[in-house]
Amino acid sequence: MAQQPPKLKAMLLYSQTDEAFKNLFAVYLQIMQDDGHLQRYSLQEIERLDTYRFKETWKEVDFFLLACTPNLLVQLNANAPLFKRLTEYHHMERLRVAAISFLPLPPKRTMLKNVIHLPDNGHFVQSPVWDSPHSACNRIYYSLCKHFKEWRDKKEQLEEAWAKARVAHTTEGYEAFLKKYPHSWYSREARNLTEAIVEGKLWEEANEKKTLEAYYNYLRSTSRNRERLSEAALKVAEIEEDESRSWQFTARQGRPEFFFRHKAFFFEGKNKEEVNSRIAEFLKEKHIAFAGDKYQAPENHYLLNLAKHLPDKEFFSLMSYLSYCGRLRGKLKQALEDRKWTLYAYIVYSIGLLLPEYQLSRLGIGFSQADEFVVASMLKAILCFGIAGYLFYRNYKAFIFFNKDEEILSESVNAVKRASSFLRASFLTNDPRTVRPTLFFLDRIEKQLISIEKKKFVHYLVQADIPKLQQRLIEEKGAKNSITNSAVM
Repeated sequence: MAQQPPKLKAMLLYSQTDEAFKNLFAVYLQIMQDDGHLQRYSLQEIERLDTYRFKETWKEVDFFLLACTPNLLVQLNANAPLFKRLTEYHHMERLRVAAISFLPLPPKRTMLKNVIHLPDNGHFVQSPVWDSPHSACNRIYYSLCKHFKEWRDKKEQLEEAWAKARVAHTTEGYEAFLKKYPHSWYSREARNLTEAIVEGKLWEEANEKKTLEAYYNYLRSTSRNRERLSEAALKVAEIEEDESRSWQFTARQGRPEFFFRHKAFFFEGKNKEEVNSRIAEFLKEKHIAFAGDKYQAPENHYLLNLAKHLPDKEFFSLMSYLSYCGRLRGKLKQALEDRKWTLYAYIVYSIGLLLPEYQLSRLGIGFSQADEFVVASMLKAILCFGIAGYLFYRNYKAFIFFNKDEEILSESVNAVKRASSFLRASFLTNDPRTVRPTLFFLDRIEKQLISIEKKKFVHYLVQADIPKLQQRLIEEKGAKNSITNSAVM
């Protein structure tokens, strides 16, 4: 037995002055439901229309019927943007809208010029050519049955095409669906699934090859997976700064330009003596033979060589931003180094703070062991113990906050690495949307660094909470450690 096309869901919009027509036409809607055209139908008085809830019904209703009397047209004009979107969806074939005409008003003078007009013989419902209201309703009924059948067949084709695309779950399948149904309700999901498949393949390729080019290709994608994007950006920075990888490439090439480049990037590297020795040998020669046009860029300079093809102004801007990132990372690393010595000083301060705590505790014990038990002695003892306990607690919290600041500085170093990768990817893909937020984030990191450097031991003693940027960085690091390869706007 052949499968029947899917039934439709319809809604009749009417004005409260057309209650009689609503009651009359509801009988015909029930007949359409009994005939198998409609799964269900609803009646909505336009004066009581909730705009927010009405937007939610767009995906739940296949066919809107508008009883176009003067009162309803007034309400349509009052909610013009809402009903304009409804007619746009009709034009995009996401749904169907039919206007049941009551007045001889040319359609092109209304916002309903793009919808189906019923009756389709040119006679209006209140026209004297009808023998009775039932004659007009019968004509509307037969017209609607024709449109319902047409729309049910189209909906069946849409559902079959979407089910086929979901079963295949390939970019080719989703792209074929989008080509045929570019504006359906499933279009956004199809695009998201296509992007997810492409993003997954790029991420799998990057993890398999573990090359700078593969991670850069992932950054160029439309991925919205923040964890993977952050990891890819960090991998780009790590590969560029991988001294051993750069040295292996340099030694394998054996040409002077590579040794000069390696020395420039790793001035105090592990192989600096051999690099200096090889450069000295090259300098002894009368003529240094450079590769010229045959120059092969090392892998860790992949993005830098791509950037050379940018227009001069963009290249200058990018180099300025990267220089700023480099200086900021240097400041962060120096701050981390300085805090190692600061920690020893804070330990001495905390030991000094323990002395008054000890004295207060002894004083409290003395009050509590007094020969004559009096309320005043007991209160003094409680006060001494309370002050001593509070000082001990604040001393403990001071080291907690100190360690959290150190954790923030460490994570900020990686955050700056990721930011530099995002900046390069944005310039190379001509996508400025990431540049401004990244620069704002770097500016906040620098301000937070200045704030941390100004802190003294007393500040940690009285500090009450963690600044927002610190909390954000902590949460970001926690998310990276806990969330593994999950897809996400």
